[in-house]
Amino acid sequence: MEIITEKLTQIMRSVFEDGSIVISSELTSKDVEKWNSISNIILISEVEKTFGFRFPIRDLMGLKNVGDLLKVINRLKTT
Repeated sequence: MEIITEKLTQIMRSVFEDGSIVISSELTSKDVEKWNSISNIILISEVEKTFGFRFPIRDLMGLKNVGDLLKVINRLKTT
């Protein structure tokens, strides 16, 4: 999961144009200044491109924080 965390950190730093972002399981959109509805769509798209899968809508609807996102990425990446 460490590689996934590193890749997600790079994606988030790029999408949100903030090289200082350090992700944690508890991180949410409220914690990142440029994380809004449009940048969220870009984030999800970049994650899908980077990891080579598409998120099922039900998985996206259940995300509450970065920890949830990491769990879904890990599950979809290994299936």
